[in-house]
Amino acid sequence: MPSTSRVAAAQTVASLFVVAFIYVALSARQPAPGLPASFAVSGHSFDFSAYAVTQQQQEQGLMNQTVTNGTFMLFVFSKPSIYRFWMYDTYDALDIIWLNGTRDGATVVYVAANAQPCVNAPQQDCAVYAPDAAANYVIEAKAGFAPAYGIGVGTRVSFAR
Repeated sequence: MPSTSRVAAAQTVASLFVVAFIYVALSARQPAPGLPASFAVSGHSFDFSAYAVTQQQQEQGLMNQTVTNGTFMLFVFSKPSIYRFWMYDTYDALDIIWLNGTRDGATVVYVAANAQPCVNAPQQDCAVYAPDAAANYVIEAKAGFAPAYGIGVGTRVSFAR
């Protein structure tokens, strides 16, 4: 039979594990310091559900994930450039919105609306989407988002922390 002190120690360890698990689960949904939690466009506000800041995150994007009307992934690049995107192993059609601006807001420079998935095809057969102007942010959203909110070249998007 275990001693009272061992039971108490095991309960303490289990409690700490649960607290740590909850903290990690909740913090994964929070942006890193300095990143916006949400964006506003055309009088509507939307929360970012995912971020791609590192090269590995940017290469992964929304591959192998189900995209819903609440999925908004923000890609953050260190400097404006022509960043190319493809839809390899992406299950749902997306609107890809390139923006150039600051941490407070940006202007849309290009939109690839209704970019089609590329599943069960060799990588080289997947379409590549690229803007015709430099951008330092990209938002990926479920196809139909950009036209539903009147998002096009020149649309202003504000970021909130």
